[in-house]
Amino acid sequence: MKPIRRKAAIDIPPGLDPEGAHPVKQERSRQLRDKALLHVRDLVREGRFTSTTMADIARAVGCSAGALYFRFRDKEALFASVVEVAMAQEAEAIAADAEGGRYAGLSLEDTVTRCVQDYLAFIQRNDRMIRALHQRSSEDPAAWGVVRLTAYKMVAVWIRAVAEAAGHAGDRAYMRQTGIAWCGSARWPRPPATQATAPTCARPASPSSSRPAR
Repeated sequence: MKPIRRKAAIDIPPGLDPEGAHPVKQERSRQLRDKALLHVRDLVREGRFTSTTMADIARAVGCSAGALYFRFRDKEALFASVVEVAMAQEAEAIAADAEGGRYAGLSLEDTVTRCVQDYLAFIQRNDRMIRALHQRSSEDPAAWGVVRLTAYKMVAVWIRAVAEAAGHAGDRAYMRQTGIAWCGSARWPRPPATQATAPTCARPASPSSSRPAR
């Protein structure tokens, strides 16, 4: 069994207004915002974001630096928005795979194997982004929250799949123990020189903010 090889998503999930971006009302403004998000996503995945300025990004997406700042407070807010969108896409894709039968009809062993493969594939697809987030989390621990929340959502899907394969669909006690086992054995991606630690399975609080509409 092999994990699904996803192509890079090209659409922003409908209705998603990233926390780091100013809200938009006009479609033209939304299109420019999304174009910037997609461009920066590629920069992050290629390891070129740190060396790129907001002026460089503005030129690449065909707008002025002022127009870019009108949509994102600063470069860090733009990065945070890219991460939020990418993680939302990952969580939605895993849920859609499960709904489409990716884990249906498998033995318990094969189900666990496929779930682990998909978890590792998630890390590999987002390796540079996760590393960049880890570096930022040393100064701002809240930066890691979006990855924790995404993993929480994905693990919830996998727990249900394992419970069904084991003949315990809907058994909350079994699923709770499966979650404890998963979270006790999984390790978060860390740079090679950093000691890995087990994730926390509690859902982190979703930050709220009051932002002016643009």
